[in-house]
Amino acid sequence: MNMNGSGTTVVLMDEGDFGPISLVTGVNSPIVGQGPGSKVTRNPAAEFCVKLWGNAGNLVLRDLTVGGDAAGFGIDFQAGASLTLENVVVSNQTGTFGMNFRPAASASLIMKNVTFENNGSGGSGGAVLLNTASGVVGWVDISDSLFTRSSRGIVVQGPGNVQLSVSNTTIANSSGHGIHVTPAAGAIKLSIKDSQIVNNGGTGVYVGPTGSAKVDATVNASSLDNNANIGIAALPGGSSSIAMSIADTSVSGNAWGGIYASGKSNFGIIRANIASNGYGITAASPATVRVGSSMINGNYLGLSGPVSSYGNNQLLGNTTQGSATTVPPAGKP
Repeated sequence: MNMNGSGTTVVLMDEGDFGPISLVTGVNSPIVGQGPGSKVTRNPAAEFCVKLWGNAGNLVLRDLTVGGDAAGFGIDFQAGASLTLENVVVSNQTGTFGMNFRPAASASLIMKNVTFENNGSGGSGGAVLLNTASGVVGWVDISDSLFTRSSRGIVVQGPGNVQLSVSNTTIANSSGHGIHVTPAAGAIKLSIKDSQIVNNGGTGVYVGPTGSAKVDATVNASSLDNNANIGIAALPGGSSSIAMSIADTSVSGNAWGGIYASGKSNFGIIRANIASNGYGITAASPATVRVGSSMINGNYLGLSGPVSSYGNNQLLGNTTQGSATTVPPAGKP
């Protein structure tokens, strides 16, 4: 099904199942795909369930279910000024990503009350790929949403600039990382607020830029608990760097460790609860971590590396309390 919009076009789909659809707008012409009770699945010969080519227009998908145990993308956004998803479910795209956001020019993405479930397989694919391979600027706002049981939650890669905001959202039960950020260049701004990134099979938030990329991240009033690896890991390579601020956040019950910073990483932590992890906070020089008014308790190792303290921190009940000279356990970054 191919749909072309000129002016404002609203595509209403009755309840039922549809094959792949392609939405294409004219220049500056919005198009809305709306279908309460509708499900869009992929024909085996197609690469996608929904292909979006917006030219300079704005695209909206609302009240749809997309996907169905297929190898292609659930939603493939290739061009347009913006894409908005409201009340959309994308599931069972087990061969790759539930959505590939790869605009050819600067574009924005808004997702509200969306669910991504069971996308990707093993260590590949995942729920959402934010792909700036063409070096473009992207602005992404995700709120009131659920990402669950995919191979990864949100993946950011490529050389372009991205501003990603995640609020009131749960990313859980991924087989790999919850949020996986690996830009090769550009400036990435990441904001996580009032969200739960928990029970993932990898690291909760993994930030590993390379090349000349710079990542500026904030985590506020969130939970990064019970992940199989690390709660928050910063591993910049090359000349890349990471600046991260963490406040009023729980980083607890992660099997390997709570917070790990290496390379050109600079962390500020305040009013955090870092408990019952393999290690609490580890910094590998030249990384620096400054922590204040926080609880670091019940970990195998409390602190290690160049970690400085201010305010009324409580370091107690750890198997080894640790200090700025303590090294982390062997085999655990």
